[in-house]
Amino acid sequence: MVNSIKKSIAVAILIIAAAHQSYSQGGSNYSIIGFGDIYNNTNAFYQGLAGTSIAIPSEEAINTTNPALLPFVSSTRLEIGYRVNQHYNKTDNSSLWQNNGELTGASAVFSVDTAIGLSFAVGIAPYSSVNYYIANKMTTYANETQVEGIGYYQGQGGISKAFAAGGVSINKYLSVGSSLTVYFGTINSLTQVNFNSTSSNSYFEKDDKFSGISYKFGLYSNPTPNLGIGVYYEKYSNWKYTQDIIFPSVYTNSGTIITNNYDCEVPDQFGVGLAYKMEKFVLGADFVKQDFSNFKYNPGAIGSFADAFSASLGVSRLGNTSYSAAFLDRITYNFGIAYSNLYYKAKGEQIKEYYGAIGFHIPVVGTTYLDASFNVGQRGTLDKGLIKETFCRCLFNFSIGETWFKPYKREY
Repeated sequence: MVNSIKKSIAVAILIIAAAHQSYSQGGSNYSIIGFGDIYNNTNAFYQGLAGTSIAIPSEEAINTTNPALLPFVSSTRLEIGYRVNQHYNKTDNSSLWQNNGELTGASAVFSVDTAIGLSFAVGIAPYSSVNYYIANKMTTYANETQVEGIGYYQGQGGISKAFAAGGVSINKYLSVGSSLTVYFGTINSLTQVNFNSTSSNSYFEKDDKFSGISYKFGLYSNPTPNLGIGVYYEKYSNWKYTQDIIFPSVYTNSGTIITNNYDCEVPDQFGVGLAYKMEKFVLGADFVKQDFSNFKYNPGAIGSFADAFSASLGVSRLGNTSYSAAFLDRITYNFGIAYSNLYYKAKGEQIKEYYGAIGFHIPVVGTTYLDASFNVGQRGTLDKGLIKETFCRCLFNFSIGETWFKPYKREY
């Protein structure tokens, strides 16, 4: 059994690593700005709490937000996930339904020593997603004659991250953890302008290939049995990207390619969370901040960058751990709300997002669990001709656990 799970973990991570670039969808038309949609958390268990995760440990869910919570996972686990997105995008004079799906990666945690709370984790997941298609009517003049046309803007791809993390319990009041994350991926954008009464159409494609790393340090404390406090700080290196601008040629298949190399300074991020346990309920709150005001990558024609933050509240009704309990009583039910000032502005307007969440942590058999979460909310505004998006995000995680390392009695 253990050998089969080891093989499953290795194969699943390799498959997700190879497949993620093909399935890196799930953004909105606002993903034309910067890195697109940035995911701080892709775990269905914690998304059921609207992302509240900095100070809420779990024995079955792998927490990638605060590595200091890894020691609370009671078994070696493999976790894989999938996300489905539905968007209703509305402007002053039009509306559009969009839907797509993406793999949310694979991760594994190894509970090396449950006696001292020593755990390690590895995995791969999306960091950002770009997926937009915009068509705008355009008017210009050629030889004093008004010419009308349509501009098409299309983007896809995103950035992935592969991480290795570890956590250890210092004592019953304190645990610490850290992680190293490697980022990679390609953002592809296409711009095409077609004029109705002239052959002076234009078309070019841009591919940006990214690489970078970050370091995260986390802490979790239980000053009292019912109160949990979590904090983390993530330091980003100076990322690099190679940009290929491709101008097609009517005479050759390759066209002209202009290649340049750039640096991209990603701002550091920090978060703080609180949690309070009351019998069968856990209440939690998170605050995360990342200042993109001086960020330089791809503002686009209408965008600029801003000081970003998010705040969330979550409540978890813990499932009964007894196998003799009724099935519905064994399910953990999660609820949450979240508000964010996103990291960009459009036409000078700070883009905000808010949503509500519900989630289910469902025991399947033994240490196997299915997590499902559903987020419904809105982003953006109709002011200044911008887009107001109503969205539904459905996340699913399947995890299986097994004891690989058994604690032994220590003599001192």
